[in-house]
Amino acid sequence: MSSSDSYLSWLESAQTKHTTYASQLNQLGEYYKQKLWHQLTVLVEELLPQQEFQSFLISFYDNFITAFAHRINLLKLAQIAEVTAKQYKQPEQAIQFLQGAIKQITESGQRHTEQPMLFLRMHIAEYKLQMGATDECKTLIEEGKETLDTMENVSTQATGIPKSNCNLCWSHLTYFTSLAAGRPCCQCCGALCQKSVLQVQEKLCRLLQKLVAVSGFHLLRKAASRAEAGKTPRLNELKAL
Repeated sequence: MSSSDSYLSWLESAQTKHTTYASQLNQLGEYYKQKLWHQLTVLVEELLPQQEFQSFLISFYDNFITAFAHRINLLKLAQIAEVTAKQYKQPEQAIQFLQGAIKQITESGQRHTEQPMLFLRMHIAEYKLQMGATDECKTLIEEGKETLDTMENVSTQATGIPKSNCNLCWSHLTYFTSLAAGRPCCQCCGALCQKSVLQVQEKLCRLLQKLVAVSGFHLLRKAASRAEAGKTPRLNELKAL
């Protein structure tokens, strides 16, 4: 059996197991056979938010999305991977999955891989923070900021899923909020380092200003103003994005 046949065979099996989505899974198969990658991607995006569909999303990604991951818009692929990662129960599993998705993007042969890779790395930073690996989270954020500074034409297309620039801001804000709340930022001593808080606040302020210039989001302007005033940006100013 060819690899193409195996992907279609899995789809046929999934139609039997998940009868609610039998019609959509059959349509995905037709798009796949006709190499209609845009139409296929649009249908997947429509299914992603549905909770019942998410119950088998990991299997769907591993057994079908991987068949054409290198052919579709890489930012779309990153967004699909991000939703899939949420289905894992442990952050370590989600990180491993996202690292695999980054490898798929790297090996896709497509150009302009920076933004989708940044998008996924910032989600890895969030999972690192959940695990208490604040140093690793901080490193990823700082590397992400350096990448963002070198990027041109950052996408601000509204898709309902945060883009890498907004997600970078949210990860950085989450890290800063964690420090400001008194959580340890130094793994060796387990104590809150006020100097680190101030450094992160300064970096957050600069980053917010950068993101305002790139995205023009009204809520980001509010967050940047609060950061400039030495206040912690309100979480809803970025969660709403």
